[in-house]
Amino acid sequence: LQDVAVDGMAIDILPEGERGRANAFMAFGQASGFSLFGALNGYLLVQYGLTVTALVSTATVGGIFLFVTLVRERQGERLLPWTDGVATPRTFPVSESFAGVFRDLLRVIFLPMSLLLIAVEFLQRMSAGISVSIFPVMAVQELGFTSDFYSYLMGIMSGLSALAGLAFGPFIDRLGAKRFIMGGLLLAASVYASFAMAQAYWGSTPFVLAGLIGSQLAAQLIFVAVIAGFMGLCAKGVGATQFAVYMSLANLARSVGAGAFAFIAADVTSAEALYIMAGLNVLAAILLTQFSLRKHRTRLEEIEGQAPTREAAVPTG
Repeated sequence: LQDVAVDGMAIDILPEGERGRANAFMAFGQASGFSLFGALNGYLLVQYGLTVTALVSTATVGGIFLFVTLVRERQGERLLPWTDGVATPRTFPVSESFAGVFRDLLRVIFLPMSLLLIAVEFLQRMSAGISVSIFPVMAVQELGFTSDFYSYLMGIMSGLSALAGLAFGPFIDRLGAKRFIMGGLLLAASVYASFAMAQAYWGSTPFVLAGLIGSQLAAQLIFVAVIAGFMGLCAKGVGATQFAVYMSLANLARSVGAGAFAFIAADVTSAEALYIMAGLNVLAAILLTQFSLRKHRTRLEEIEGQAPTREAAVPTG
């Protein structure tokens, strides 16, 4: 709920020209939060046990709740349901019923460019789902890492890639999300295929580190750019719901990738799995060549122009 609500708020509040850099900061916050709090919880569990760890986690969530409670989305709106304030008026088409929202959502979700970007992200996230399945096993069984060292290394890599991702945001706003999604897909495919072809060097720490860095950078680049791309597809009246659907489908694709790979995991080598991942990213890149945000926005304008315009107040809280 929290994840989807934050995504919906981003669509609702962020100006279009700031979404790329804002997504970079959101991705950085997510990755750094996972890394830092995961390390803190690991320390607390060992030193003080589960009770103290759970209490610290509870206090942290409580702090986030307090912060959200005390911050207004827009100036002049109510801070709490019983305090003074006025909802911000809007003048674009808004459905007044759940049935209307669902109808409007289907009209924009099934537009050609929307389905195309869903397919691109689905293929890429299936690849990510496979990586979650094979990378830990490869690290221990074929690369000679201990489980603790691999977890520590991936934590560092995630944090560094998220930090590097901050630099992508302004360029995404300036040059468009499609170029960066394409760059990330091709980088990921190149890293996976190169690593699969160079099994003789899997015992080389510098080579393995280079591969991990490349894959993490590609994943972060795709993550930031795809979110910006999906935001650009959203219609005004159902944008928050539409974006939540996109993100839910992305998470579903990762589960599908991991689940589907389980059926063939025993019959393929690690190198073959890497080739499958590279192929999924290449296929996604091929589909992306047909994507046109301009065509999608033209179609959105036509749809929104057909709907009657009525004033709607943005709900607070």
